Order: sequence, then structure tokens, then C-alpha cells
Amino acid sequence: MRSPLFRVLTVATLLASAFVAPAATAQLVRPMVRLPVTPMVLNLHRRMTAFDPAANGFRFINSFKTVTGAADITTNGLCGGMVYTALDYFTTGTPVPRQNYTPVNGTRLQSYIYDRQQTSLNNVMPKWVELHFNPGGGRNQEFFNWGLQGTGGGRLQEIKTEIDAGHPVPLGLKSLSANPGEDHVVLAVGYDTGRYQGDLGDFKEDLKIFIYDPNNGAVTKTLYPVVGEQKYCIDYSDGPHCWRAYFVMTGAYSAKAPPDVGTAGKELVLSFLTGGDDLRGGGDNVSVVVNLRNGAPIRADNVNLGQRWIDNTWQDIGIDLPDSMQPGDIASVDLVTAFRGGFDGDNWNLDRLIVQFRMADGGSAGTCDRNPESRPLVRFTGDTHVYSTPFPCSG
Repeated sequence: MRSPLFRVLTVATLLASAFVAPAATAQLVRPMVRLPVTPMVLNLHRRMTAFDPAANGFRFINSFKTVTGAADITTNGLCGGMVYTALDYFTTGTPVPRQNYTPVNGTRLQSYIYDRQQTSLNNVMPKWVELHFNPGGGRNQEFFNWGLQGTGGGRLQEIKTEIDAGHPVPLGLKSLSANPGEDHVVLAVGYDTGRYQGDLGDFKEDLKIFIYDPNNGAVTKTLYPVVGEQKYCIDYSDGPHCWRAYFVMTGAYSAKAPPDVGTAGKELVLSFLTGGDDLRGGGDNVSVVVNLRNGAPIRADNVNLGQRWIDNTWQDIGIDLPDSMQPGDIASVDLVTAFRGGFDGDNWNLDRLIVQFRMADGGSAGTCDRNPESRPLVRFTGDTHVYSTPFPCSG
């Protein structure tokens, strides 16, 4: 019988041999190399929604001019309508129209945007009224601070609640003046608080609210506070544009099915600058005839859709072209009216005309810009019904 000591030594030898590689294998073992470890840092102060202005915003900018009533009350832009409409396309999963020119008054898209503009105003009118009641600017600091308040029902808390839930949310921007025409509406799509804690303490300047701004097209812009001047600004190409305060349209927006206007193919896009005498509309309208070098002309009647084009405004219209058409196929473009003349007949000053052959990808393949030094380019009357330009043209 072997002793207990022999059994212990035998087990120890077997265990030791299990962790010793054979000599032939030991040559293949490489020394361990310790790689540097980069800790993963979570950016807890920055959040973004899935709304990407480059993909989900409109390619045209907010250059609408709308006239209402006999007193020619003119509104500049439909920012709230564009924000609500872009959000409608995003929320319902409908492809956003990719045209890069402002839809003319009376088209399906313009009419829808105009309707959504009215909704955006009516749903939050009490908030606009509250911010405009500020005698002598006595509440400037209060209004400004609301936008920095991350607790207690502050605007920043409301934004974070919506964005954290993945919801882009419209914002109303109150002007620095008492003029409501300088108010604005944008769409908040994300935020970054940086070192700021939302407590009205240090580092307020770190706050960034990422937005879709219909005045700037399909790009992401930033709304940021200027603490020393109690205002919020967005950098435009001509410098900062600023507002006193903002509010969150929480609960005011509800999705609606927008019009599916399809994807434009090749188009002839005409831009009209009306001068000092308007196009009346109603029974006095303008039509376009595209004369081809071969084949029948393409005619688009009543391109203003019976709408009035007021003095000193631009209007853009698009005429669908066959996919096979090339710029060289077009010989000339005619503008045709049928004004009846007489003491109550219409006259229309057209100061400038731009005609562009737009490819399906949005690029321009031919242009004619009639921009005379002496205005108007043409005055349509009861006697002058047609203006024609070759295409392309030299000026």
C-alpha cells in the first residue's frame, strides 16, 4: 500500500502537468499584449429625434405672400403651416415633396400649407397673446427665463420631455418687438444642454436646440440663448435673427394626412415677378404655351389658378414635361392673357421672368432670365395679350 504522501505528490504532479504546454507547443505561445481601453462615454445631455431636416424638410423656403380682404392685408410667409405640414409628412410616413420652388397659390400643396397655418395659429392663440402682453418690456427677463427652465413646467423641460420621447415638437418664437408679423414658428428636432443643468445657474450659453426652420430650407439650424441680451437667436446667412422667448406647442399639434403630390420628373419652372400693377385673377388669368421645335406645343392654361398675384411679389409654377424631352427641344415660351380691356379691365405689369428647364434630380439644364433695366418687362392690357421669349435666351 502506498502512503498518503505518495498519493498527494502524484495528484500535485498531474495538476501541474495540465498547465504546462508541451515543448513543441510552447514555441507558438506569444506574449500577451495589453491594448489601451477607451471608456465608452454616454452623451446624456444630447438627444435627437429621427426627424432629419435634410430628408424630412421642404427644399423650398418660406417665401409665401398671402393677401386677404379688400384692404389688401398681406401676410409674409406660412412658417407654422410649413412646420405642421412637414411634421404631417414625417408622422404619417408620406414622402415629402422634393420640389425646390415655392408652390403657387391655389395648388394642392399651397392650399394644404395655408390650412395648416390657420390651425397652428388657432390652437395656441392664448400663448401668443400672453407673450405679447408685455407693457414696457417689464416681463422680458421672465419670458426669457422660461426658455431656460428645465424644471417646474419650464419650456426647456417641455422640450426635453417631447424630444426624449422621440417626438419633434413645434416651437413658437416671440419677436423682440410688439409686431406679431415678426413672430416665427420652427420645429425642434433635438437638444444639447452641455454643462447646463436647467436650473437658471451657470453655463446657460451651452444650451442648443436643434431645429428645422422653414426660412432656411432643408438644413438643421440651432436656436441658442444670448444670456446678456435676454434673447434667443438663429444664425442666418445675413447674420443672427433673434426673438425674445419661445413656447412649446405641446398638445397643440395632431397629425393629419397630407396631400401626396408625387415626385416631379422633368419640369419647366417659370418664376414671375409682378410689378406695380397686379394680376387680378378670377376671369383675368395667364396661360403658358411651350413651343417645341418638333411636335405640338405644350399648353398650361390658367397657371395662376384664378388667384390674384399682388404687386411686387414672386410666384413660381411648374409645367410637367415628357421624360424624353431635352432643353434643346424647346424653341420658345409664350405667356398668353385674355384681358378684355375697357375701364374695368385688368392690366398686369410683369417686371421679370425666369424660365428654367429642371431635370428630375432637381438640377437645371437650361435657363432664360428676362430681367430688363427698364421695368416692366411687359405690360399686359386689353390690347397686349402675348409675350414670347426664345429658349434658352441670353438675357
